[in-house]
Amino acid sequence: MAVLSLGAHVLAEQRYVTGTVTTDQQKAVPRAIVDVDAEAPSDVTTDSGKFHFPVPPLKVGFAYTFSVLNWVVIDPCVLARGRLYLPDPDAEPITIRVLRSQDKRLLSSQTLGCLVKERFARFQASSAVLHPGSAFWQRGKQNAAMLIPASRCEACLQLILYQPMVLDLGVFSGQKADDMTSDEEYWSQIAIKFGFTAQELTSALNKWAATPTDDPYQQGLISLYIGSYSLAAKYLRTSIDTAQNARSEVLVLLARADFEQRLYEQAISDLQQVLEAHPGDELVLANLQVVIAAAAPGSPRGLTATPN
Repeated sequence: MAVLSLGAHVLAEQRYVTGTVTTDQQKAVPRAIVDVDAEAPSDVTTDSGKFHFPVPPLKVGFAYTFSVLNWVVIDPCVLARGRLYLPDPDAEPITIRVLRSQDKRLLSSQTLGCLVKERFARFQASSAVLHPGSAFWQRGKQNAAMLIPASRCEACLQLILYQPMVLDLGVFSGQKADDMTSDEEYWSQIAIKFGFTAQELTSALNKWAATPTDDPYQQGLISLYIGSYSLAAKYLRTSIDTAQNARSEVLVLLARADFEQRLYEQAISDLQQVLEAHPGDELVLANLQVVIAAAAPGSPRGLTATPN
């Protein structure tokens, strides 16, 4: 009886985060395979588009990226398509919005903005800096104690100094760190996934970037896209506390703008603030390590673009 009682208790403790897959017009997507980048099996949506994943192994508050087989995810987009910080199962269910490839709505302002976020949320560095045994890596670790005040973010400092993370940005972008693509190659690959030609996607992006807007966050994204990093930093800093955008998301993009200007201490400060809210965010930790390596004495200046 005791064993049965214990088993019933364990089953009762299992919780699930739930969600629905819909089109952008809120039509349910039935019988679709939903995946998440975690050690959890795929799920198949019901006739009403609903799915669920167990918690654990998924962890509340951690970043996960959801994908739907044969569909393009357009929302959520927390620094990448399908990415979000997992809500508590008792909170509002997740909604994943999707479109088919070749759908012209994939070239909407919202989706193009998401693509720009995804491009710039992943900091780039050479393999020499990323390799844990390299001289630059070692100097970066030695420099970390000076760059990150333990009183401000002790957990960040401990992770950087003592947690051996192999900084292969392929974990996040699908490519090796020493084989990062140019902008032209990157957008060509995205165009293929979306079912368009590279020219069609580039034309849509350029038209999006030329569209006037009074939204400082949108202006920040456009400035990132055109490589005007000082302007991007200005606009993104203005938009940090606006209700429309998640603070952590804006801070990561702001850190990228600072990083590209070689304002390393400011970039580190930006990323620390994100890690204080989301200490397990591997993307942000990887970015932080890239910045620390770049800030180390003797680090190659080729790590970043020429500041504007």
